[in-house]
Amino acid sequence: MLLNSIGYWVISSWRPKFTLKLHSIKHLLSYNLHVTIFNIISYFSEQSDIIIIGKFFGSELLGFYVLANQVIFRPLNQIFLVFRRTLFPILSSIQKQLPEFQKTYIKSLHGLLAIVAPIFVVAFFTAPWFFPMIFGEKWMKSVQIFQVFSLRGLIYTFISPVGLIFFSIGSPQKYWKYHLLYILPLNILGILVGVILRAKILDVAIFLTLANLIYTVPLLKFSFSLIKIKLLNFFTEIKEILYGLVSIIIFLTSFYYFIGSQLFFTSKVMIPVILLSFGFYISFVYFRDKFIRDSLFSFFKVNNKIQ
Repeated sequence: MLLNSIGYWVISSWRPKFTLKLHSIKHLLSYNLHVTIFNIISYFSEQSDIIIIGKFFGSELLGFYVLANQVIFRPLNQIFLVFRRTLFPILSSIQKQLPEFQKTYIKSLHGLLAIVAPIFVVAFFTAPWFFPMIFGEKWMKSVQIFQVFSLRGLIYTFISPVGLIFFSIGSPQKYWKYHLLYILPLNILGILVGVILRAKILDVAIFLTLANLIYTVPLLKFSFSLIKIKLLNFFTEIKEILYGLVSIIIFLTSFYYFIGSQLFFTSKVMIPVILLSFGFYISFVYFRDKFIRDSLFSFFKVNNKIQ
C-alpha cells in the first residue's frame, strides 16, 4: 500500500491543495443544524404518546401499548432506514434534474408501497390469531392496539418517505417547521382527546391514528408541490396497489363473516388464508401494474445472469 502510494505520487503530476470555501462550510453547517432541529422535533413527536400514556395510565397499560407500537414500527423504521440510505444520495445527485427526480422518487415509493402495504392489511385481520401465539395470552390487551397501529403503519408508509424530498433538495428547514406547526400539535391533540374523552388506552391509539390521517393529504400535497408533482397523479400511479389492497380487505372480511370468528382464528384456517391473501394480491398487482411486472422481470433477469 505504501509503495503504491509512493509510485502514484512520483508518476502523477497532480498534487493535493488545501482550499477553504467559507460559503460551502456555512451551507453545510446550516443544513446540519436544520437536520438536527428536525430530529429533535421528530423525536418528541414520536415519543409524546408514550410520555402522556405513562403519566395518565401507568406502567402496566403503557407496556401493552409499547409492545403493540414496537411490533409495528420497529421493523417499519428499519425498512425506512434502508430506503432512505439507498435513495438519498441518488436523489441528491439529481435534485436539479426535476423530471428524473420525480420519476425516481415516485417509482421508488411505488415499489415500497407494493411490498409493505399489504403486510399491514393482513396483519390487521390476523392479529387476534398470531399475537397471543407469539407473545402469549397475557398480552391479549395489546391486540386491538396493534390492529389500530396496523392502520397507522399503513399511513406512515405513505408519509414517512416524504422527508427524502426535503432533505434531497436541501430544504430540511421546511420539514421541521411543518412538523413543529402542524404534525407535533396534531399528534399531541389526538393523544389528549383520547385521554380526555374516553380515558382508555385503545382510544388514545385511535385518536392518534386519526390525527395522522388528518395531516396525511396536506403533508403529501405540500411535499409533492416542492418537486411539482400533482397528488392526483401520484394516486393514479399507485392505483393498482390500492385496488389490490381493497381486494384483500374484501376477501378477508367476506371470509371472516362466512365462517365465523371461532373458526377463522385457528391455525388450520389462518395459514391458508394468509397465503391466499398474499397470492391473490400478488397476482392482482402483477397482471395489472406494469411497473411491478417490469421490476420483477428485471429482478429475475439479473439473478439469472448472476447464477
